[in-house]
Amino acid sequence: MAGTLSIIMMLSTPTLAQAQVVSDISPVLLMGQSEIAGLKLKARGVDITGLNVDLARKKVKVTFVTATAKVNKNHQAKTITRLSANAEKLGINITDLTKDQARTKIKSVERANTLTHLLDQAKILGIGVDISNKS
Repeated sequence: MAGTLSIIMMLSTPTLAQAQVVSDISPVLLMGQSEIAGLKLKARGVDITGLNVDLARKKVKVTFVTATAKVNKNHQAKTITRLSANAEKLGINITDLTKDQARTKIKSVERANTLTHLLDQAKILGIGVDISNKS
């Protein structure tokens, strides 16, 4: 019964659609989204007061493109640091290699180490593993 009452109450209250019909204010303003977007722009240091719509869009686009470039640059630096740490741990040299080449080299060394470890474990357990090429 309580669920039915809450549904009736929700249906009897004015909705966003009714407000749009009565008002010429955009639905974005009615929902308070422009205030949220304004806060995000303010947090990014973008001042669009006094600008027309086209100039404001251009300024916002430039700001976000610049921010994206900074994020990508930081991500690349972290990737190189991580790859270098992995290579150092494995005892290999990845200088003068691209990120993809470094990843490939690291993965191949990791696979070789895993295979070597498995073969050593097989010898310890007395399991005969023949890896010779039988063609």
